Amino acid sequence: MNKEWITSSEASFLTGKSEVTIRRFVSEHKSNTSNIKKVKGKTHIKKLFLEDYYPLINDDHASINEDVKHKKEAMQLAYNSEAIQAQIEQLKAKDEQLKAKDEHIKDKDKQIEQLINKKSCAWLWLSIGFIILIIVLSVIVQVIFTGYKSELLDNHKAKITDIAANNKAKTTYLTSNHQKEVNLLRDQLTDTKKSYSDLIKEIKESSNKLSENQQQTIKEKEAAISRLQSELDKLNKNINTDTEI
Repeated sequence: MNKEWITSSEASFLTGKSEVTIRRFVSEHKSNTSNIKKVKGKTHIKKLFLEDYYPLINDDHASINEDVKHKKEAMQLAYNSEAIQAQIEQLKAKDEQLKAKDEHIKDKDKQIEQLINKKSCAWLWLSIGFIILIIVLSVIVQVIFTGYKSELLDNHKAKITDIAANNKAKTTYLTSNHQKEVNLLRDQLTDTKKSYSDLIKEIKESSNKLSENQQQTIKEKEAAISRLQSELDKLNKNINTDTEI
């Protein structure tokens, strides 16, 4: 069925021109109200008037099918719009749920952070207590070690005192015995000296009575006396040395 008046979209379809071209055409001829008019806000163009400017390359049947197609597309768009709107609502609901979950997660994070802070404080106090315990144990060990060390020192001092006393006693004993021996040797040497002196005296006295023939014998005896005198002097020196020691 042929139509006398067609819309802009139908004109675009029949002529194969873009809707921008059709709108520009309408704008150029809008003063021609006998061929261009508006019905319910839509622009309508007289078909014969349009053919004067643009040849029609598509038929009306196709135009009708195109209208049906457009309607179906419009209905599909409307349906899709409703579906999209429903999906949007679902997304909004999910977004609200996610926000709620985020808030819940934030609360949990705060709780975890508080627990971590509490645990950190607990570890801090535990560490301080452990350090204090180590210090106390160190002091106790040091006190015990100091007492043990003092006891060892006292024992060593006592042993050193005993050893010194024993050494002193031994030294005194040895010195006393040595002095006795020295005194005894001195007495013996004194006796020997006296004997030698007496012998020398007797020899001298006897030598005055001897004759000239006996002078050689006297000289020999005097040499022996001199030798004895030298030995006596050596003995005296040894006695004096032992006394000084």
